[in-house]
Amino acid sequence: GQFKMASNALSGELPLFADSILSLQELDVSNQTNGFTGSFPEDIWRFQSLKILNLAGNRLTGTIPRNIGNMAVVEVFDLSN
Repeated sequence: GQFKMASNALSGELPLFADSILSLQELDVSNQTNGFTGSFPEDIWRFQSLKILNLAGNRLTGTIPRNIGNMAVVEVFDLSN
């Protein structure tokens, strides 16, 4: 499945992700007007089917969790400004 919410006015901290969406193949919340803030989601590694992760154009801070390397099928990983 896909979750595409690029170029909207979402803001605040990225939420913890629900178990019901762990089968997503594409997560795109890039280029938000005000941008998501806070730290990089610690549980993002749980998306074992995720091929595209686009968090570009947000204001996330901190370090990328080490367990991100467990996401074996990721093809696109964009955190650019």
